Amino acid sequence: MLLRLCHSLLILLASNLPLTAASQTPGSLQPGQTAYQQAQQLWQQQQAKVVTEHYANAQESFLSSKPENIPNRRVIRTTLSEWPIDGARMVRLGFFDDQLYQLDLEYAPGQGERLLHALQQQYGTLPVTALNSNNWQWQHAGLHVLLRGQPDGSLSLRWEHQLLARKVAASHAEVYAAHIRQRTRLITSP
Repeated sequence: MLLRLCHSLLILLASNLPLTAASQTPGSLQPGQTAYQQAQQLWQQQQAKVVTEHYANAQESFLSSKPENIPNRRVIRTTLSEWPIDGARMVRLGFFDDQLYQLDLEYAPGQGERLLHALQQQYGTLPVTALNSNNWQWQHAGLHVLLRGQPDGSLSLRWEHQLLARKVAASHAEVYAAHIRQRTRLITSP
């Protein structure tokens, strides 16, 4: 089983894609390229279950003693389960202006060596000192790739389109600033 998974993973990585299921078409789920509608068609074809879908909270980038939900309508977050992407138990997608900018896969414990090996083959070998950490990262073709070990042994793997991620942060700042201005007007009104 593990050998079959590794073989499938290497075939997929050879096509310069993020880790995606063999049943998907080449070019699917490319941060910076895939439109919301394309991704939606893929998850519907794969009969994935939408767990949540909502606008991102513009305040997520800012510390606050009174957290609020300030929806940024330019950023959609979708969480899916039962989508067979390389054995991931959960898939999270982030869209900015209907374009995929972030892809997160969540894995059960025990898959770290396999994932780390495959990612190093695709994006380059890490220094020995980096191999002893729980966070491994690469920069590749405008993408930031991060494999992070969690305290319970599970793993999260993220591809983030760097330019779009900066645009998301700027958009969050704009929405949050508008919210603060509006709240200040309401407080100072007679």
